Amino acid sequence: MTTVRDLGRLAREWPDTHVYWAVRSQSPTLTANADDPLPLRRALVEEVSALVQGESPPVELLRGVEVGEVRETEAGTRVRLLSGNDVSRELLVDRVFSLTGSVGDREIYRQLQVHECYATQGPMKLAAALLAADTGADCLDQVSHGADALANPEPGFYILGAKSYGRNNTFLLRVGYDQVTDVFAQVAQRAGAAA
Repeated sequence: MTTVRDLGRLAREWPDTHVYWAVRSQSPTLTANADDPLPLRRALVEEVSALVQGESPPVELLRGVEVGEVRETEAGTRVRLLSGNDVSRELLVDRVFSLTGSVGDREIYRQLQVHECYATQGPMKLAAALLAADTGADCLDQVSHGADALANPEPGFYILGAKSYGRNNTFLLRVGYDQVTDVFAQVAQRAGAAA
């Protein structure tokens, strides 16, 4: 959403700019929660919602489409969008931003015994704990679920920080700091017990 907001602002400053925002959903949910404990997130959703509602003509929301092809031509980049009923639309653009979410790179531990959730690609125990906790819209209610939730079948291997949440987008730095504290406390306790 931050990219759409920023491009909308750019389009206001440079009137020849036109922004196409292509989304797969027919009805993307962009409703600001009046009780959102994060005022900047609420402001972001409100501004982007205004763009979607056409209050900023240079931003056009294209609903229910997916990218069928991107190709470079002498005239610029051509993007072919497909809708559910096989109707296509071709756009000529200067830039393409692929903002489809992200998941941490797992290459560094691909040879280890790691039990990951298929849905989130985070550690299985943590993914289950997050699902069970269901803090709703208030991500500030989150707590660290302890070192055991971050552990894997690989002895002494933990996944911490944003990578531990995988595709779950509710991660907070505060929780990441708590995870580090929890894991170091467990490692110290085990080292003390072994001594």
